[in-house]
Amino acid sequence: MLREQFETNLFGTLELTNLIIPVMRRQGHGRIINNSSVLGLVNLPYRGAYNASKFALESLSDTLRLELHGTGIHVSIIEPGPIKTSFRANSFAMYKKNIDAAQRPPRLVRRGGEAPRPTRQRHRHTLPPRQCWKR
Repeated sequence: MLREQFETNLFGTLELTNLIIPVMRRQGHGRIINNSSVLGLVNLPYRGAYNASKFALESLSDTLRLELHGTGIHVSIIEPGPIKTSFRANSFAMYKKNIDAAQRPPRLVRRGGEAPRPTRQRHRHTLPPRQCWKR
């Protein structure tokens, strides 16, 4: 699970970035925009692999910004918070597939053998997808 998170959230981004930088260098300008997460800045429980991959993306983006300074290539990071998507449902499906709740400490398990998860809570701060495009 950790490897999959890093393949998707870090290594895939790095591979694409390495392919586009020579093009941007030839044209003398460009902007790399990496989609991180608020969880690249703060940690939440039950999301260790995701948190770690987004922290790594933050660091890689910050380093790339320093390395490309003065080249006309700029690096930006988007750090959205919770947006109403299928992300939580997909995450929980992966949790059920990969985590044996019976092996978890009792304080981490709720009735039914499932760990506490944010989908059980109200999400008063979750925004609809259209908010991402609001100017």
